[in-house]
Amino acid sequence: MSAITDAVRGYFTQRQKLRLYGTVLFLMLAAVSASAAIIYCFNESVANSALEVLTGRLQVALLTLIPYMISAIIAAITTIAIITILPMSRSIQPGRELIVRLQQLSEGDLSGKLRIGGDHQLREIVAELNVATQSVGSQVSQIKVINRRQWGVLCRIRLALEEGRPDEALRSVGEMERNWDKMAEIEDRLLT
Repeated sequence: MSAITDAVRGYFTQRQKLRLYGTVLFLMLAAVSASAAIIYCFNESVANSALEVLTGRLQVALLTLIPYMISAIIAAITTIAIITILPMSRSIQPGRELIVRLQQLSEGDLSGKLRIGGDHQLREIVAELNVATQSVGSQVSQIKVINRRQWGVLCRIRLALEEGRPDEALRSVGEMERNWDKMAEIEDRLLT
C-alpha cells in the first residue's frame, strides 16, 4: 500500500509542478511576445510618420519611450501574476498528502502519521488528525487485546466443561463478563 501511495503522491506532485511551470513559462513568453510586437508595430507604423511631423526633441523622446513603457507595464503585470501563482504551488502538495492520508484512514490504515513541514496552514489540522488517529488506533488496539483474551477464556471454559470442572468454567465466565465490560467502556467512547 505504501508504494502505491508514494507513486500516487509523486504522480500528482510532478503533474501539478509541470502545470505550474507551464503556466509561468506561458506568462513569460506572452509578456515578451506582446512587448516585442508592440515595439515592432509602433516603430514600423506610428513612429516613422509621427517623427516626421514632430519638431521638438522632448516630443520625439516621449514618443520613442511609449512602447517601452507599455512593455514595462506588461512585464509588471506578468511579474505580479507569477508572484501570485508561485505561493499557491506550496499548498498543493500538503493538501494532496492530507487527501491520501484520509483515503488510507478510510481503508482502515491507522498506522501512519502525516507530516507537513514549513509554516503551512494545514499543520494544525494535520496535528489534530494525527492525535485523533492515534487515539482511535489505541482504542482499536485495546479491543483487539480484549478479543484475544476472550478467545483464551472461551478455550478455558470449553476445556473445563469437557473435563467436568464446572466451577472453573463459571470463574472463566466471570472473567469473560469483566472483559465484556471493558469492551463496553471502549465502545461508549467510540461514537458511530
